[in-house]
Amino acid sequence: MKTTLRCWTTLAALLIAVLAPATATAQITARDAETAANGQGGASSLSVGAPSAVAGDLLLAQVTFEKGSETTVLPQGLGWTLVHRQNNSADIGQAVFSKQATVGEPLSYGWDFRKSGSPFTVRASGGVTAYAGVDVAGG
Repeated sequence: MKTTLRCWTTLAALLIAVLAPATATAQITARDAETAANGQGGASSLSVGAPSAVAGDLLLAQVTFEKGSETTVLPQGLGWTLVHRQNNSADIGQAVFSKQATVGEPLSYGWDFRKSGSPFTVRASGGVTAYAGVDVAGG
């Protein structure tokens, strides 16, 4: 999973480079990150502690899960946008979500796993990283 997290951290850095305007005035920095896994037995959800963030930070979340193409991944909170999803058939899948941090962010973030609309038990891991200095408005 560490190699997977490293790959997604690299993807996150590339996404930030694309999302940041060419005339950025602030330096983009990773403020904080949190990771979690739902255990060897799996579960129908994954909960990741919230990283330290301030309103306006870019939050990038990466979720890796077994049973890739069989699984629907749904964020539990408001504001998350699916940036990219990729499956290796029904073996494994990964999804990247983003959102802008606001005042009063929760203490953790969650994702539900479904198959045909019903809860679906999968083993999963993921992380959320807060980035400061990203012009999330694209201006």
